[in-house]
Amino acid sequence: MELDNHYLPLAKLDRSEVYITNVCKCRPPSNRTPNAREIDACSRHFLARELDRLSPRLVVLMGGTASSIIDGDPIDLESDHGRLYRGTILGRGPYDIFTTYHPALGLHIPVHIGNIEDDFRSIESFLRGRYTEPVDEWEGEEEYVYWHEWGKQLYPSRPVFIDSESEYGQLYSWQCTQLPGMGVMAKEYGATSHEIDDMRRHLQHIVNTCTTLVMQNAIVEVAAFRQLGIHVDWAKVIDTMQIAYRRGMPQGLKPLARRHCGMKMQSYLEVTNRASKRKVQQWIVDVVDHLPDLVTNRISEKTGKYLKPKRSSNPMVAVLDGMLRSMTTNPKYDPWKRWREHREELPSAATPAAIETKRKQWYWREWLLDHVGSDMPQRGLRHVEPSIAKWYAVRDADATCRVYYTIGKDLDSLWKVREYDWNNR
Repeated sequence: MELDNHYLPLAKLDRSEVYITNVCKCRPPSNRTPNAREIDACSRHFLARELDRLSPRLVVLMGGTASSIIDGDPIDLESDHGRLYRGTILGRGPYDIFTTYHPALGLHIPVHIGNIEDDFRSIESFLRGRYTEPVDEWEGEEEYVYWHEWGKQLYPSRPVFIDSESEYGQLYSWQCTQLPGMGVMAKEYGATSHEIDDMRRHLQHIVNTCTTLVMQNAIVEVAAFRQLGIHVDWAKVIDTMQIAYRRGMPQGLKPLARRHCGMKMQSYLEVTNRASKRKVQQWIVDVVDHLPDLVTNRISEKTGKYLKPKRSSNPMVAVLDGMLRSMTTNPKYDPWKRWREHREELPSAATPAAIETKRKQWYWREWLLDHVGSDMPQRGLRHVEPSIAKWYAVRDADATCRVYYTIGKDLDSLWKVREYDWNNR
């Protein structure tokens, strides 16, 4: 009913003009979300034949389960809903494809009703030949540099767009820009104390000189800067996340930049995962060499004399070797999650053998910290090639700039009390 009577009319479509089907024809137990195996088995058996028979002009994938059947890179609905794709589904096509949230989502989370409505209006624009995609006007022309390479002056009358990157409670870098397609990175990680002092003095000068500071999620950014001793006047701060919230848009920077500015951006995990895993693999190889075999002294029951000691493999060797094999064979394997499991408490129903194994693992993990001097390397930009880390970090400041100039128009209308409401207070 929600789809037929509310959303389809927004696309100027009648129910008789569309064909509706499901990726999975049967509901899984307890009406849970179908898993990848169930989706693949059912869709390739039934849906593939439906596509062959219909040869649709436009395919609209509604919800995460439906969106998972598109070939190629996975769909992120927060970033990609309401956008047009030209691609294949289950090896069929290519088709013109739109993705959107499941129509029932608006009933459970009303804030998404507006998003789904906008998506169906975009479908109507496509069907009428009026649909356009946002374009990254500076693609291939970006100028992202390090702080010591920046020779351009500051324009106090223009907003300054600032972003920071922190890891393990310490500032990795801060970035700023005043113009789209440009940006400067001040990298504190690996810098000398003298260089850090110079960069922070420069940052305080920027904060003091400019009349407007624009940040994404300003509460977090201002707190990070104040921990460094940088005073930030809240009266100067504008938060693009707050602007997006008041306009009913996604509040993440990357979805905003992609949807409204056409910017292609990578997530933190995409940037750091591969390099960080290589660091973990090298760490495992190094620490396994430090783990001693377990030696058990034995005494003869007949003679009472000492026998040759029994040697057995250290229990942590099997754990670490298993992690190393899993990282090699499974690209989605998370070694940090596996390593954290050694810190978790055992359930009350654990067997005595499981408790004893866990105690041994705890002991040898602490032994590693004492004798190797470092725990497993965590995921982070510090393991990434510097030019890639610079691109990722500065692009956030650049995206904040472009988002602000795209969705930050008529800001006063978001904050002022309407004259009608004021007169009828």
